[in-house]
Amino acid sequence: MMKKRVIIVGSGPAGLFGALELSRDSGIEVCIFEKKSRCGGAGTNSDGKLVLSGEVGGEMPGIIGQDRFHQLMGVVDRTFTRFGGEQKIYEKNYRKIKKLVETAASFDMHLIPTKTRHFGSDNAPEIVKNIKEELEKRGVKIYLNTPVESVEKKDKVFLVKTGGKDPKEFESDYVIVATGRDRTGWWVELAKNLGLNTIKADTYDFGVRVEVPEYVFKPVTDYLYDPKFVIYKTKCTGDKVRTFCVCPKGQVITETESGLTLVNGHSFEKDSSRKTNNTNFAILVSTVLKQGFDKPFEFARNLSMLGNYLAVEGKVLVQRLGDLTAPQERRSYPERIEEIKDFIVPTLKTAFPGDIGHFIPYRPMRSILEMLERLNNMVPGISSDHTLLYAPEAKFYSNRVESSQDLETKIEGLFAVGDGAGITRGIMHASISGIVAAQAILKRCRN
Repeated sequence: MMKKRVIIVGSGPAGLFGALELSRDSGIEVCIFEKKSRCGGAGTNSDGKLVLSGEVGGEMPGIIGQDRFHQLMGVVDRTFTRFGGEQKIYEKNYRKIKKLVETAASFDMHLIPTKTRHFGSDNAPEIVKNIKEELEKRGVKIYLNTPVESVEKKDKVFLVKTGGKDPKEFESDYVIVATGRDRTGWWVELAKNLGLNTIKADTYDFGVRVEVPEYVFKPVTDYLYDPKFVIYKTKCTGDKVRTFCVCPKGQVITETESGLTLVNGHSFEKDSSRKTNNTNFAILVSTVLKQGFDKPFEFARNLSMLGNYLAVEGKVLVQRLGDLTAPQERRSYPERIEEIKDFIVPTLKTAFPGDIGHFIPYRPMRSILEMLERLNNMVPGISSDHTLLYAPEAKFYSNRVESSQDLETKIEGLFAVGDGAGITRGIMHASISGIVAAQAILKRCRN
């Protein structure tokens, strides 16, 4: 009996967990095509937070149901732990967490008390390496530096064309598109060429990364490693604003996405020598574009590009909060950053001191400042004049393709999973989406 072949496009959490599930069946040949030189995608090659919750990180509970989501969440959690993930769960003092939630509510903020396993920027790549080695032992073929250029279906066979140094064409019985947000443009164009119906994204998340001394946020991060504060409707604009990716004792870093230099955060789990005296986190404003304008990705990209123009090429901007909010707003100069070194030393040494108010629109800026003010009521010191704001920080979301509960598109055998499919926004949900597609394929192959 001939083996069925499944091609997976992308090796982030969705692709890796899809491959782990499929490779349990020796009657299926699994191939992964990854455009980069390493596996893992963005999430599992950065700070590596596994959030054990269906409330944040994607749409999977609404797609597959709460019961199945929680069952697969356990599978993902145990799998990461088996391959070297941190066994410690930080959130155990439920009485103190309950008090934090109540205090946040008194300042009109919703604090989502999620449980978190933190892999760390130092350990996450090792976990990915272990998963890759296991897949290769099972016979999974992994092609690095091999971008997929096109996918089409002729009769009952998919034709997958790759680029790179050695372009080829592969035949496959099934295809799982598991690209991340950085290939949003490619996926949207592919879906259009295949005649797939898409639900256009109408929201973009844009904001800053905040850096404060570690002791300032310690009253919260001692009990919630990655506290998620949300204001669903700010008083100033009615927009949603939230904190994201808190990095206790972490570093502010830059990342390249879609040709842009953006700001992000790392923190380390095992290597104590790389821990710092600061904590950083993002504040992101979700802006819904009104009817008639349907290009949030392009809009947020252009805003980020303006920020890059204002900084030296390849850098991001940094500004003291006190300079931004001064009666006569002023840019931060290197000497103004230097003079606060007894209070805080920036962890991103290459950030360019400047004025983020020159490119962040008035509306999201007001929401950012409102979040800082409310956080400061709960955690004094958050909105100190010396607090550092780095920008741009942006999250781009892909158009969502209409699909079944198994994440299969209207083209039989073609599945769309992960962040690139517009249904997930984090490691847990992405991993589960890969398993869901794989299980649907396994069921069909065994019938």
